[in-house]
Formats: sequence, structure tokens, C-alpha cells
Amino acid sequence: MVSIRSHCTGKKTTVDASQQRFYLQKSLMDLPSSQVWAIPVCFEVGAAKDCRLLEQKQQEFEFAGCVPELSADADGSGYYRTQYADNMLRRLPGTSWDASQRDRLVGDTWALVRAGKQSVGDYLDLIRRMGADRERVVLETELQPIPTIARLADTDDRNTLSALVRELIGARAKSLGWSPVANESDDNRQLRPVVISMLGAYGNDPETIREARRLAEQYLQDRSILDPSIVSAVLGLAARGGDAALYDRYSEAARTAKSPEEFLNFLYAMVSFRDPELVRRTLETAVSAEVRSQDSPYILVALLSNPETRKQSWAWMKEHWADVQARFTISSGARVVAAAGAFCDAAEKEDVESFFANHTVQASERAFGEALHSIDACIELRDQQRPNLSAWLRTLAPEGTPKASGGGAPAASSSNQN
Repeated sequence: MVSIRSHCTGKKTTVDASQQRFYLQKSLMDLPSSQVWAIPVCFEVGAAKDCRLLEQKQQEFEFAGCVPELSADADGSGYYRTQYADNMLRRLPGTSWDASQRDRLVGDTWALVRAGKQSVGDYLDLIRRMGADRERVVLETELQPIPTIARLADTDDRNTLSALVRELIGARAKSLGWSPVANESDDNRQLRPVVISMLGAYGNDPETIREARRLAEQYLQDRSILDPSIVSAVLGLAARGGDAALYDRYSEAARTAKSPEEFLNFLYAMVSFRDPELVRRTLETAVSAEVRSQDSPYILVALLSNPETRKQSWAWMKEHWADVQARFTISSGARVVAAAGAFCDAAEKEDVESFFANHTVQASERAFGEALHSIDACIELRDQQRPNLSAWLRTLAPEGTPKASGGGAPAASSSNQN
């Protein structure tokens, strides 16, 4: 991590740069370390790029002119995380910064939140100030932490967080629409399902959810009405509030699918149903002969990754472990072990640790260690940032905001850009 402070004196800018080994956990960041690297740091000072070597714990560098929007990662390719002083961060990104610089600023700021070096409010201030970035890769980076932030939010704060998501990407979703247009860029085509899924799942946007359900109903009748790029997002959002009747139609559509892609679209959409009875049916399907062994673990992983189905799925899997393990290939079992790292509670960690200590999964030693580490990191992040998030969100919430009825589910996986 390279920490940057700057100030102007006369006609020159003085930059105070310091370095520290970076970890994604605050408890590790707080450990003393004497390690020092020789780090090439490329500054952008006005229109000029000026690379210097940071080879001490702390050094000063001087540049001609006063530059309030100084960048310490001029081309976005530095092998370090950049921490800007608060008074600098509030002015960033600079108006002339390119996509790679903006992308690194967003990614670094979120990493610093995880490391306890910034507040989650600092991150939300940044992306709110930036808005939905015009470049897909940058907007993708902006949105990536939203599921984690949603997990940190108290029930009373979730409506405000949903409103923030709608504020951030509502206009972009509307401009993209639900169907590709002539001569559309690949970036827009990739961005559309991501923005729609995020707006529905985490923005809880009623119009988006209604439209997804309407389009899913049409798609069940006519597979040609949706562009393939949007099918997964539409089916998944419609399933989130779906009942047993819709579930049965998805199940039948999967059974009679004319192609592997069509089968998987319906199969993975079934993971998004939240009614406990329907979750049980999906779990049973995942370990049945209806699903290929190479597909089964992905369904189980998706159910464990979803905060609304995780506890039920984990309890069911433990009870039916012989059936679950019988579907593992040489490598896929490790994916399920790793997915158990989605828990965020000490008691749940103990349960996961105890279970896999007594139920060995082939080639999963590394995944097991990473799962336990992931749980520890989540607990630390929650304890450290939840009060910050609540305080920040309550500065946005109007007086009398109704309490939330529930949290968001994971958005459909995809990429994005405009």
C-alpha cells in the first residue's frame, strides 16, 4: 500500500509518500512490519507523467506547479494499492483521469475498506460522486462490492441502500433497455444483464421486477422473444418472487429443453426461488439423475452463496451428504467446500470446520483453508464496517423512511460497460 499526501507551496507540489505491506484484513494490516520494497510510482501531475522510485518507508517528492487532482498511479498499472489522504480523495477522480485510473481508484478504495484503512462511507461517497461510469469496466468495479455491502446493512437500512442502487444505475438501465439495438457495442450488450440484475436484486426496483416477470412469462411461451444475453437475468429476477406454479413451469422447461444452454438457463434460475419448499426441491434436483454430475456442484454453490438460501441449503447438504458427495468429480467437490466460506458468523465457522474435519473431500485442503479464512475476514469486516455503513446510510434516509422487509439476493453473474 502506497499512502499519499500532498500540499502546494508557492508554485510547487510536495508529495509525502509512505509504504506498508498490504493485507485485506485489518488485523493483519495492524501487525508491525519492517518490510520495504523498491516501488516504481508513476505520478500524473497535470498533463505530465513523472515516475519516481519509492524505496524507503517514507519519502518526499516535489513537482512543479500546484495540482489538486494529482494521481499516484498514472496509467493504472502500479503493483500497489493507493491510499489518498481524505482531503485528496474527496476531489477524486480528476476530470482528466482515464478509465484505467478511475477503475484503480474504485478498486483500491474498496480494498482499503476491507483492510480497515477507509470507511465504507468513503467508498459510497466515491461511487455516488462518480455516478454510473461511462466505461463498462469501471462501472463493473463500482458495482462489485454491492452484494457485500448489502450483507453488512442492518434490516432498517436496507431500503436506503436499495434507493442508493436505484440512484446509481436506474438511468443507465433505462437507457440500455431490455433488448439490443442496431450497431450496439459489445460493452453495452454485456452491461445490460448486469445492470438489470443489480437493479432488481439490490435496488429492489418494482418496475424492473415486474418487467422481468412479464418477459419470463413470454419467454416460457416463445423462446425467441429474448436476446440470449438477457435470458439468465430475466429468469433469475422473475424467480426471486416466484411461486410454486412458476417453479413447476421452469422445471418442466428445463426437462424439455432443446439445447444445453436452454436447460442450464432454467436450471440455474431455479436457484433464485426463495420459498423453503422450492429450495428443498432444487436441492433434491441438484443431486438427482436429472442433472449431470459436472453441473450439480454449481447449483449447490449458488445456493450456498445466496444469503437467503444458505442456512437451509447447508443444513440439507449435511443431512444428505452421501448423495451430495456422490455427485462430486475429482475437482468439483472443492468448489462446494470453498462456497461454505460464504458464512459470516463464529458459530457457523465452527460448524463448517467441524463438518469438513469429519467429512473429507478430495483435493479440497486449500479450499477448506480459504473458506475458513473467508469467514474470519467477513466477520471482521462486518464488525468493523456495519456501524459506519449504518451511520452513512442514515444521513441519506429521509425522516420516516419505512423499514425494509428483506435483503437483496445475489445478482446474476456477468460483466459490464457502456
